[in-house]
Amino acid sequence: MTTYSLPMSGNIHIIDRGTSCIVLDVNNNIIFRTDSGFGAYLKGSKPEDSRCGNLFGSRLEALYQNGVFKDNANDSSTAYYNPVYKLSIEAFHGCNLDCAYCYGKAGGIYQNTGMHADFESLKQTMDYFVYDFGSEAKSYEINIVGAGEPLLNFSLVKKLKEHCKKLQEQAGKPVIFWVFTNGTVFNDDIIDFFMNEKQGLTISLDGPPEIHDALRPFCNGQGTHATIAQWIRKILERSKGRGGLENLWVSTVVTAKHTSIKDIVMHLRELGVRNAQIRPIKTLNPGLTLSQERMESLKFQYEELNGYLIGQAVNGDMEELKIILNDRDFWGRHVIRALGGYKIHYRCGAAKSKLCVLANGDIYPCDISADIYELRLGNVKDGIDREKTRAFYTQEVSRKAACQDCWCRYYCGGGCYVSAYVHNGDIGSPDKVKCELVKKLVELAIVFVHELQIRSPDNFARVCRYIEVQEKVMKRIYGL
Repeated sequence: MTTYSLPMSGNIHIIDRGTSCIVLDVNNNIIFRTDSGFGAYLKGSKPEDSRCGNLFGSRLEALYQNGVFKDNANDSSTAYYNPVYKLSIEAFHGCNLDCAYCYGKAGGIYQNTGMHADFESLKQTMDYFVYDFGSEAKSYEINIVGAGEPLLNFSLVKKLKEHCKKLQEQAGKPVIFWVFTNGTVFNDDIIDFFMNEKQGLTISLDGPPEIHDALRPFCNGQGTHATIAQWIRKILERSKGRGGLENLWVSTVVTAKHTSIKDIVMHLRELGVRNAQIRPIKTLNPGLTLSQERMESLKFQYEELNGYLIGQAVNGDMEELKIILNDRDFWGRHVIRALGGYKIHYRCGAAKSKLCVLANGDIYPCDISADIYELRLGNVKDGIDREKTRAFYTQEVSRKAACQDCWCRYYCGGGCYVSAYVHNGDIGSPDKVKCELVKKLVELAIVFVHELQIRSPDNFARVCRYIEVQEKVMKRIYGL
C-alpha cells in the first residue's frame, strides 16, 4: 500500500480564512480551498480522532492521484529562456525636472554631465544588441529610458525610431520602440509622431497632485501634475476610435510619501488611463525608502486595494482592476500568475535577455543597475564579460540557498538582483524586507482570485477572458 507523505514546509503554503483556508501547492502552483481542519492536517497537525485522521489521509491520497503535490524537481523549465530581448538606452543626459528620487542625485555615473548620447553611438549599441548579444531572440524591445528626459532631444528619438524600422526589416523580427517620458514636454508634433507610429509610450505619474508634485516638480519647484494630466487627456482624446495611443502606459513609483495605493488607481481611472505599472521605489534615500516600519504601511495599503478591487469586480466593475492587471505591475503580475498557474524561475531577464547601455557604451544588466559600477558587464566596443553574466544565470530560484525552501519562490523568482546587491552586496542574497512585502502581495493575489471565483463566478470568468485577450494581443505585437 502506498503511503503518501505530507508535503514539506517549503512546498506548501496555507492562508487561513477562518473556517476555511486556501492551500498553495508550491511546486505546481496549484491552488485550492479546503476546510480549516484539513488545512491544519496538511501543516502537520495530527487529529485526535483516528477516524478523522483516516479521512484526511484518504483526502491526501486523492490529491496526490490528481497531480497535487507532485514532485517537479526535474522541471525542464529551470533553463533560462525568453523570446523577447530588451534594451534600455538613454537619449538625453539631462532633465527639466528635479525629482526627489532621481538616479542623477545618487552620484556616480549619472552625474557625469559630459556623457552625451549621439546617434552613431546609440546606433552601434542597437546593432550590437540585435546582431550580437540578442541574435537568438524572436523579437526585441528598445526602451528609451534613463535619468534624462528623452523628448528634450526629440530629433534623436525620431532617428532612433527610424533605425528600429531598419533593424526590423534587416533582421526579419519585430523591433518594438518604447519611450519613457516625464510627460511635461509634449507638443503637437511629438504627439503626432507617437500617434502615427502607434508604439510604446510610458508617462511617469506618481498619483494625485499633492503626492506627485512633492516628488516630481520642475526645477523651480513648481508642480508638474497639471501639465502631465493635460497631455494625458489630450493624447487619449485624440486616440479615440483610432487605436493609436489609447492604451498608453503610466508608471508610478511608490515611496514612503504615499499613503493610499487605492487612491492612485482611482486617480488613474479619473484621468482615463487604461494601463499602469505601480512599483515600490528602489532607493536608500532615508526620506523615501521603504523601511521595515514603512513597509508595514505599504502592506496595509495593498490590503485596502485588494479588498476594494474584489468588491468592485464582484459587482461587475472591472475598470480599475484592468488598469493594473498586467505583468509589469507589482500586484497585478501575481494575480496573473495565480490564475494561470505560472511558475517564475528567474526574477527577470537582467544580463540574460535584458541590458542597459549608457551613452559611453558601458553595459549594465538593467536600467536601475546603471549607477553601480561593480555590476558593469562590459562595453559595446569590447563586448560583454561572459563570466559576469554567468552569475545571473546561476540565480534560478530553486537553486538559491536563500530561496529554495521559500513557499513564495515561484511567484517572485528570487527577488530583484539590484535590490539584493544594494542591501546585501550580493545579487543572490534577497532584500528580506522586500521579500516580506512580496509574500504579502502574493497572498493577497491568491485571496483575490479565490474570493472572486466564489462570490461571482461570472465576473471571475470575465477576468480570465480579459487576461487571455491581453496575452494574445502582446503575442501578436511581439510576433510570438
